Amino acid sequence: MNNNMKEVTEIKYPSNW
Repeated sequence: MNNNMKEVTEIKYPSNW
């Protein structure tokens, strides 16, 4: 679950954000 959340966070809020 945590890993999945990380992937979603990267898509919703990329490192650039």
